[in-house]
Amino acid sequence: DPEIRTEAARAIHDLPIGESLSSLADQVLSVAAAPVGALEPMGEYRMPFLRRAIDAALRHGDRVHAAGLARLAGRSDVPAEAKREALRALAQWFQPDPRDRVSGKIRPYQGTPRERFEVAPSLQSELLELMHSPGELAGEAQRVASIHGVVLPLEANQRILADDSQQTRFRIQALQQIVSGHPAQAEAGRILARKSGDPHLQVEAEKLDSDRGRRVQALIQLATVGPAMELQQQAIRALGDDLDQPQALDQMRLWLDSLEAGTLAPELALDVIVAASMAGEVALVERAVQLKEGKGEDRLADHQWALVGGHRERG
Repeated sequence: DPEIRTEAARAIHDLPIGESLSSLADQVLSVAAAPVGALEPMGEYRMPFLRRAIDAALRHGDRVHAAGLARLAGRSDVPAEAKREALRALAQWFQPDPRDRVSGKIRPYQGTPRERFEVAPSLQSELLELMHSPGELAGEAQRVASIHGVVLPLEANQRILADDSQQTRFRIQALQQIVSGHPAQAEAGRILARKSGDPHLQVEAEKLDSDRGRRVQALIQLATVGPAMELQQQAIRALGDDLDQPQALDQMRLWLDSLEAGTLAPELALDVIVAASMAGEVALVERAVQLKEGKGEDRLADHQWALVGGHRERG
C-alpha cells in the first residue's frame, strides 16, 4: 500500500528510527532496479517517499547508493523534482549539508569519510545519459560529474555551454571542463562564452586565459568599455584576483581616484572597493577601507557607495 509505505518512510526518517535508516537508504536501490513504471501506482506519495529515501541514502549509504541515486535520476517514472533531489544529493556526497532537505533538522553526517573519485566509474554512464535531458537536469548532471571527477565528452560540455536556457553556473562549469580537459578546444569554448551575452560567462572566458598579462588587459577592457553595467561590475571584481600585476594595480588606483573625486559611475563604486580590498598592497587596501568607512561626519554620505551598486533587476 503506497500510503503505508510512505508513512513508514516518514516515521523512520523524521523521528528518526536510527537502526532503520540504512534500510530506508536501500529503498533507493530497490526503486532504481524496479521495472519501468513500478512507481506509477504510488501517485501522490512518490515525492514524500522518495525525498526521505534520497536523504537517507545521502547520510547512511555507500558507493552502491551513490550509483543508485544516479540511476534513480534517470528513471522516467520519477518526478522531475525527485530527479533533481537525487542529483543534489550526489553533489553533496563528500560533504552532506548538516541540515537535511526534508525536515530542516540538523543532522551532521557521521559516517566514514568518503573518498573523491571512488564512485566516478559507477556514475559515468548514467550521468552521460542525463546530459541529454531537457532543461536544468542536464546542467545538474554536469555539475555532479565535475564534482566527482567524471570526464565528460567534449560534445556534452559544448552542448551545455551553448544552451542559453541553462543556468549560468552550469555553463561556467562546462566552459571550465572544456578548458581543463580539452585544451585544443579551449579557445573555441572561450569564444563561444564571449558571444553568449551573459556577463558572468563573458568574464569567466577571460579569467580562464592562462596568460595573466593578456587576461588582465581583457578584464580592464571589459571593465572600462563593456557594453553592460553588470559586465563592467563583474570584470572589476575579477581583477581583484590579479592585483599582483602592475597593470591591474595601476587601473585600480585610477578607479579609486575617480571614486574619491566623485567621477566614478555610482554603480561601480561597490565593486571597486571590494576588488581593491583584495590587493596585497597594504596602502591600497587601507585606502579602499577608508573610502568605504567615510569620514564619520555624515553616515548617509559615507555610505553613498552602497546605495546604487549591485544588480538592479535582482534588487
